[in-house]
Amino acid sequence: MTLVLIVRTREGIAVVSDTVTTANTEVEMYGEMTSVEYHIYNRRKISKIENFAVIHAGLSFLNGKTINQIVDRIPDDNPDSNEGFDYCVEKIRTKFMKEIKTEPLVKNWEKGRLILSIGIIGFEKNIPFVHRLIFFRNEKEGELIELVESDDTFDPPHFGIDYFGDFEFVQLVIRAAKKENLLKPFDILTIHDALELARNLMQFLIEFQKFMVTFTVAYPIESVVITLEDGFEWVDRMEFKKFHYDHDEGINSM
Repeated sequence: MTLVLIVRTREGIAVVSDTVTTANTEVEMYGEMTSVEYHIYNRRKISKIENFAVIHAGLSFLNGKTINQIVDRIPDDNPDSNEGFDYCVEKIRTKFMKEIKTEPLVKNWEKGRLILSIGIIGFEKNIPFVHRLIFFRNEKEGELIELVESDDTFDPPHFGIDYFGDFEFVQLVIRAAKKENLLKPFDILTIHDALELARNLMQFLIEFQKFMVTFTVAYPIESVVITLEDGFEWVDRMEFKKFHYDHDEGINSM
């Protein structure tokens, strides 16, 4: 069963699409929200992993293409081996770099630095781990560069880089979505509501060729409370069945 949770990150409304199918798996987020980290812990037994999945795609400007449309899915026949995972990472890098160069930079992204942060979940002896590829735009030359390849310990502020891109553009996207009644403050969403909102918002952004917004896969989750401050997409509070979100403390067990 694949469910969708809408999560706020410093990059914008966050991101993970429906690429992971698991059972009895819970999701926790650690660290400050300035460094978006997704850790999936196997509490019991992961019954089936269909493929390696992109689990974090920040804001992309590929004219509405999702990462899943850019990257071929690569089934993992041997979860205990890193060979398939390494191949998947290389496939993503090669395909993404090739395709991104054929797309013009979106005019509204000129102030931004972050191009895309891709997170890939892999399994070693059935233990999940995360690998990320971070792509930036070289502001002096205007070219795309792959700045860093990292594991889940990567913390962007340590590099002295503005990791989070153009907040003004994120603000415009959120305001536009709210104007179209795609986002409503203080809504209490069921999973079905969240799925529908995800579809509507994605379609809205595709139609206007804005940055792609994707969503977080999580299981199990019953509902999420979303509070939108004026002009920004900050989520002040998210209530889970087993977790509570706090700005200062992150997600803690209740």
